Amino acid sequence: MFRERVNSTKFTSDAAEGIFHNQIRMAGESLWDKTFLSTVRALIAPRMAEGDHIAIKTLDGRIRGDSGYSALEILDRLGVPWTTPNLCCMCSFNNREEENAVLLDTIHEKLASESPGYVLEERVGNFFRRSFRVECFLNEELRTTLVFVDRMDLRKFHYIQAATFTFFPWYFERNKNVTPEEMRLLSSLDKADPGAYLAALDYFADQYDFRGATIRNLLSGFESRMTQQTLASVKQEYREEANRLNEYKDMISRTLQRIEAYGAQIIGLEQKIKESEGDSEIMDYFLGNKSIDLIGVSDNTIEFVVRAYLENFSADFAESALDDRRSGFFCRYSKGSEDGNKIEMLYREMFLADHPRVRARFCAAYRITVPGQVRARSGYSYGSEYDLYMPNPHIHQYGCMGGYEGICAQLMNDHEYLMAIEQTIASAGSLNFNDPSASYFFEDMKFNNTQRFLELPDGRVVSVKEAVDWLEEENARSGEVNA
Repeated sequence: MFRERVNSTKFTSDAAEGIFHNQIRMAGESLWDKTFLSTVRALIAPRMAEGDHIAIKTLDGRIRGDSGYSALEILDRLGVPWTTPNLCCMCSFNNREEENAVLLDTIHEKLASESPGYVLEERVGNFFRRSFRVECFLNEELRTTLVFVDRMDLRKFHYIQAATFTFFPWYFERNKNVTPEEMRLLSSLDKADPGAYLAALDYFADQYDFRGATIRNLLSGFESRMTQQTLASVKQEYREEANRLNEYKDMISRTLQRIEAYGAQIIGLEQKIKESEGDSEIMDYFLGNKSIDLIGVSDNTIEFVVRAYLENFSADFAESALDDRRSGFFCRYSKGSEDGNKIEMLYREMFLADHPRVRARFCAAYRITVPGQVRARSGYSYGSEYDLYMPNPHIHQYGCMGGYEGICAQLMNDHEYLMAIEQTIASAGSLNFNDPSASYFFEDMKFNNTQRFLELPDGRVVSVKEAVDWLEEENARSGEVNA
């Protein structure tokens, strides 16, 4: 009975797993070593019919001997799958000897009655009694064997395999069809070292083509996988080339369209040059539009200032902000105070009235490069003619036109220069209440600001205080008329 641990044999190699895994396998890890799995594969596998299979399980545990458990309760607490078919389960009790004796006595006396189908195999207990306590139960209908051992160790684990034939009686006839080589293998388990066991095991291993199994296991499907990978690679290259061809086709198509468009444009421009006499469209536009002041012109650049009313804003946002006491609209005054009520009256007239009687006058400076782009100019120094205008806060601070910038860029790209200039007028009269620069506008909406940039219906331009006074007078007059 050798004590050395045997963790690997020819019957537990990767090649052997490929041969035996679906036939004889470990259910979980082996608590001791790989000898029992090897022994069963060597002796039992040749006798198994097609479709037969065996699972080997090893368990150990501690259960109090004075617990009063029934036999099945002991099995359940150990985790013994006693209802599982085609199983050989070895269980070790690791309590003190007297507690193990109580547990083994309970199983010996009660398991067969508590679980019909299980029969005590007394020959196993009798055979090992002089060395250690063993109880063995067989269920021929399930082809399941349960073996219970008092404090299993490697020496006992090796020696108990001498009863392998008895553990699987459905594959053997008593004292018959057992070869000398099989007896030699079982006898080797009683030797002092594992050498004789491993030598005897080699005889059975030679009956299998483990080398061929290894090659088949490692190279199975290899050529097919290589072919599939090559096919996938070729398909990918095919798709890439096809996509590249389509891209070339699209590029050629787009290029032809652009050539045709440029050709038509060239014809139109040449005709326009021939037909032009004196004034141009841009000149006519500037002459007729009083809201644009031309500042300067170079070879391909026009600089101008736009005068506009504040008309482009979100009325919904303004209404929501006016209802919010914390709104930036009231950055100078408390909502609900006398001054706050006055400034709110002015805002509601400017932002929410269908036809506002008070309008803010904005100005903004721009530069257009033809052909090319439209740029708003930040920090522009306005002359005295713009004293009655407020520079558009966002443009003056950042030189940014917001969403109008993209619109102008597209129009310039399409050579729609007059329409691009029209968009600058819209941008000059816009105010985004969500933008931080809007705070500059509200900072100026205070009663002590003497700058005049708010226009009344009669054309007068007044300060914030003057606009509020006028609104109060108009509202009072309207109330008297209605009364």
